[in-house]
Amino acid sequence: MTIKRYNSEKDNTIVNALKENLSSRGSTGNMGASDILEIFSIFGQANSSSLEQARILVQFPIDAISSDRDLGVIPASGSATFKVKMSNTPHGQTTPKNYSLVAHPIVRDWTEGDGLDMESYLDVEASNWVSASTSTPWHTTGSDYASASYLSADVVPIQYTQAFETGIENLEMDITGLAEEWIKYYKSNSSAATASINFLQNPGGSGQIISVYSHEGEQYTYTFITSSTYSVNNDVYLQLSGTAAATAGSLQNRIDSDFGGKITTALNGAILSLTQSVNGLHGNTIISSSIPAATASIGGFGGGTGMPNYGLVVKLRDDYEDGSKQRSYYTKKFYARSSHEFFLKPQIEVQWDSSLKDDRNYIIKSSSLAPASENLNNVYYYNRFRGTLSDIPSTGSRMVVQLYPTLGGSPATIVQSGGIESTFITASKADTGIYKATFAYSGSNTTLYDVWKKDVFTTAIPEAQAVATINVDGFPVDAETFTVQDTAGDTETFIFVGGVNTSDGSKDGSDNTIIGLAALADTDALIDRIVDVFTAQTDIAVTATHSDSKLRLTQDTAGADGNTTIDLSGVTNFSHNGDNTGFHDGVTAVAAYHTYTDFVTGSGFTIYTDDVDVSYSIPSYIINITNLKSSYLQSEKATFRVYTRNKNWSPNIYTVASQTAPVNTIKQMYYKITKVSDNYEVISYSTGSTPSYSELSYDKDGSYFDLDMGLLEKNNAYQINFVFKDGPNYIELPEKFRFRVDT
Repeated sequence: MTIKRYNSEKDNTIVNALKENLSSRGSTGNMGASDILEIFSIFGQANSSSLEQARILVQFPIDAISSDRDLGVIPASGSATFKVKMSNTPHGQTTPKNYSLVAHPIVRDWTEGDGLDMESYLDVEASNWVSASTSTPWHTTGSDYASASYLSADVVPIQYTQAFETGIENLEMDITGLAEEWIKYYKSNSSAATASINFLQNPGGSGQIISVYSHEGEQYTYTFITSSTYSVNNDVYLQLSGTAAATAGSLQNRIDSDFGGKITTALNGAILSLTQSVNGLHGNTIISSSIPAATASIGGFGGGTGMPNYGLVVKLRDDYEDGSKQRSYYTKKFYARSSHEFFLKPQIEVQWDSSLKDDRNYIIKSSSLAPASENLNNVYYYNRFRGTLSDIPSTGSRMVVQLYPTLGGSPATIVQSGGIESTFITASKADTGIYKATFAYSGSNTTLYDVWKKDVFTTAIPEAQAVATINVDGFPVDAETFTVQDTAGDTETFIFVGGVNTSDGSKDGSDNTIIGLAALADTDALIDRIVDVFTAQTDIAVTATHSDSKLRLTQDTAGADGNTTIDLSGVTNFSHNGDNTGFHDGVTAVAAYHTYTDFVTGSGFTIYTDDVDVSYSIPSYIINITNLKSSYLQSEKATFRVYTRNKNWSPNIYTVASQTAPVNTIKQMYYKITKVSDNYEVISYSTGSTPSYSELSYDKDGSYFDLDMGLLEKNNAYQINFVFKDGPNYIELPEKFRFRVDT
């Protein structure tokens, strides 16, 4: 199942068209319950410059799409394409040619309405050309939508365009990026846009402006003047205050008042920080200004991600709608969600490629005559437990495959997909409970057995020197000693001698190293003398340093052998730091290594060598759907098993009696679903599409594909056709397979 469709949850046509009297307009008319949606631009009907327009509002159920993603019905972000589709409605009026339609995301909520009148526009309710809903006018007539005129589109496109040559084409736009932003907002993973206005000095003179937009596209322009503040609609003339900070405060007060909470503000001196009150990329609005950069540093809104789902406005591109071409484009119609046509309602179609290409039935030996990609083979492991595909616990990405000419022997050398020779293949997870390994093989063996394993990778451990820290809390007394051992097991005993002022590490008669205590003013001086003695004597490989009023000892050689003890029992006022009784944290380096735990041994496979054709041949196949039923329920999700074999296979009596018929897998084959009654293509061949949503999977038993019967209208018959790719050509197979979908 690689297609999922979601019909629009609301749609409407809004117009500013003239009524029959050619003087009043139908701008308050609503057509939310009509089964037709309409787009047009009429130029010069009432007079030489009159202009009338119609646009479509349409919204889709992002909550249902997000829920299906959570359930695994549709794949994660990056693996799915979202396309808006609207179907042309044939009609008896004129139809324009050679124009373009655009779609923009709407930035405010709107009401569908129950109006039907598309002629006289007498069903007065919202939404309409002037209002998003009852008592809520659009900030800009004709709907508020994301536009490059006020929005920095640095996250995803905010305009989607399609050219119409004949005028009767269906609309199909890829809005993947926008749909992902809708989902992001629905999942509460969005962020609000922020901006700043820093008055470096008070604006001089008057007439300098700052223009600010909210996330809804509402605009206020602030012009700084020396006289008293006043406003005309959304143009505010703001009196300059005595200081830059005071002017910033005056601007803050006006923004708070004018935008009514759509933008929140904070003031720090002369720096005004602004935050859009609703999260989303549509808050990345432009702050335009005529104030010199030396006077004010202005950063437009940015950082907004995600977007509330208010749907799309679909309209003629500006140059076809605004009358600049001095001609009319009348009229383009689409089916609405209330249409009785099951397949033709506005919808978001989610497409993805879930085909699995399991070459286990036909593993090819590498050949210099084939492109590198054709020398690669895929094998899969399907971890089915109690009838359900399940992930193998605690594997993550640590799955490998080794191929054995004989079980129990040594693994064969293969080439991984990156061109690296190895005795193992790094496997990847293709889907829940399904694992894939890709390799090329050029050896002499004709049979290989695949053994799937968990790769337990032990990270390399770097070497480290053991350390010890000694607290020196006071002076030792005459003849007290302490002993230190290095990594080689050599020990050194140090003796404190009163009345001696020495730091050269000289020895006494018992071969103890002398540390003199004379002329020491404090414990820091004592530690420094001990450090000097360690530096002078060389009997043990330990280095001493003075750190934070403590004596720090470090083994000169790294390794766990350095975790030796230090005997402080013979000295007063010395103690081990913390819980450590000697040297610690010495580490012997460990190299990284792999160990493998076998999970399962596959069925194995034969290595084939492709024959070279010396003449041009056209492939011919026999095809059959082996598990086709005459009818299905609309709630079913069916898997169709497709058997293919070479038409020229000629069995003799022995092969018929002793062998099953061979499976000749077609590597690139596509299906098409049509409605029998009118030959309407419900699902087309995806031969030129990315992703390739109707390409068949295959394994050792042949080809297969999944189909969600919920895509099909009940109480109708449907037909399946197949096409396969041979070189640059696509060849349609003659066989046709029919079934019904019932209640």
